[in-house]
Amino acid sequence: MKTHSVFKMKNITAFLALFGTLALSGCTGLFEPRSDPSRYYVIDTIQPEKPIPAAELRPALALSVSRVQIPAYLDRTEIVLRPEANRLAVRDTELWLEPLGKACTRVFSQDLAAQLGTERLAMEPSLDIYRDALQVQVSILQLDGALGNEITLRARWRVATYADGQTLIVKDSEIKVPVSLANYASYVSGLSQALGKLAEEVAGEIRKLP
Repeated sequence: MKTHSVFKMKNITAFLALFGTLALSGCTGLFEPRSDPSRYYVIDTIQPEKPIPAAELRPALALSVSRVQIPAYLDRTEIVLRPEANRLAVRDTELWLEPLGKACTRVFSQDLAAQLGTERLAMEPSLDIYRDALQVQVSILQLDGALGNEITLRARWRVATYADGQTLIVKDSEIKVPVSLANYASYVSGLSQALGKLAEEVAGEIRKLP
């Protein structure tokens, strides 16, 4: 009986040792670092395609740009594509590094100021810096497209006097930008170009004001 008990204890000890080894091995695999497939992007300002003539610059002009409004379907971390006319695609691993509405405000404002050659720029919420400013409001209705195809930007925008809110310009714009390569870097670059072209169009109309 004593020999049987000793044999049984040895089996239990061996089993526990094997179980501990397997458990430790499993935990080691569980906590091993795993690569993150996510990639992050930002839209950015662009350089004008050609130098702006000095006569078209407005260095004394002050601008106050309200926060650019974007559609709800774009107000998310993931990049949204439009592979077909009535179908949207969300990419879980292709992400914006900053909120898209905030990024559009930053890029459009800076592009617009560059087009007009002014450093007197205020962006929401700091709209009360320049009391003599022109207030620019932009509502984006569509800003998407397909890889290797083109991007469509549709927007309604308004220019008014900041002091009394008198409307000077209200217009709709539609801009198309080709996406040369079927990858996300090229797509994001196309979004930046679309915003730059919108700023160029708005600046052209502002130059016509008395």
